[in-house]
Amino acid sequence: MGIIEKLETMVRGTGTLVRGAAYTGVALASSLGMTYRANAETIPADFFATTDAKKIELADYDSVVTTSNWGNYYGNIKWDDPTKTSVTVGYRVWGLDDDKKPCSLYDIASPSPGVGKWGLSHFYEDDSTTLNTDEGANNGDVIIPLVEEISTGKMYNAWFVDASYNPISITFSGDKLSHKADILVDTNPIIPEPSGLALIITSALTAGAGLGIRRRLRK
Repeated sequence: MGIIEKLETMVRGTGTLVRGAAYTGVALASSLGMTYRANAETIPADFFATTDAKKIELADYDSVVTTSNWGNYYGNIKWDDPTKTSVTVGYRVWGLDDDKKPCSLYDIASPSPGVGKWGLSHFYEDDSTTLNTDEGANNGDVIIPLVEEISTGKMYNAWFVDASYNPISITFSGDKLSHKADILVDTNPIIPEPSGLALIITSALTAGAGLGIRRRLRK
């Protein structure tokens, strides 16, 4: 296994997937934590966000699989801290069903609904005519929110909450009606800070360069 393969394995081991990175020192380090959307596409029908790595991988996609039926969800969105500050424009909300299948995606936008608001967002229902394909939620599925910072690709765990910010369950209903669902977002991302990863990359590349120099000196 070469230095690049070892480096990629090490970075993946931190829970972060590096996308679209040129595997050369500065280019790789500078791309850490940044989403790569040049070739963004619809999430494949067999995608399941069963691990943190898969959740992080969501940042590589710009849309979910759409179907002919859905339910609409909306509400307030705040950080889980003592001041309960609002989540600003520049983030987006993913919705996962019971199977951890992404079935909804909403960019928090300005001016409407604006800072601290999300939705209306379509949560798509699984297409009953394709029995061997899971495109989305089934009626009664518990919906799981995730929040992504668009500029960095950081992914945050989140919960649906009541008026007192206590976690509650929100279940999917493919009725094409609108349902209020406030979200509280964890302040700690489920991936390392980009600066920390850059340090890992720099150290690894430096070690690799040093190894090459020592080999040449032996020769």
